[in-house]
Amino acid sequence: MRLAVGVVGGAPDVGDRQVRLDVLFTDAGVRIDLGSRTIAERQPEEPMADVLARVMTRMIDNATGDDQANGLSALRARLVMSTPILMARMLHRLLAAQTELADALHRAYPTELDEVAAAAVIGAMTGAVSAAALASHARGDDPEGVRAAMIRATEIALPRQ
Repeated sequence: MRLAVGVVGGAPDVGDRQVRLDVLFTDAGVRIDLGSRTIAERQPEEPMADVLARVMTRMIDNATGDDQANGLSALRARLVMSTPILMARMLHRLLAAQTELADALHRAYPTELDEVAAAAVIGAMTGAVSAAALASHARGDDPEGVRAAMIRATEIALPRQ
């Protein structure tokens, strides 16, 4: 993987930094769209906790598919935690994702959540899952262990009815 990034990065008009960002964060937008769509497609009286559990499970399944199996997820975690510019980029993407998901959640549950409450719920969920994934990678868990840590974080952070 590192060789491929280095070779592509050395191509004319393609900088190493941009290629690294594109490779590391390639599917983030897909996951956010998946989460927003899942919220929008909820059933009228479906409890928020059920919707959020489904949102996070779908996003985790998407994130842990090929990226876990081919080692990109572990590489991403190591690089992000050791490279300040990548950490800043990940944080930027996370905050943008939280905003988009919070907006979708507020639209789905306007009488139950105001904008601040929707942001708090989404922040708790995404923060818990991201932190659990990084901690799981740091202790050397295999792909299934990382996925299990992310699912466990979802269960811990789910709002209680």
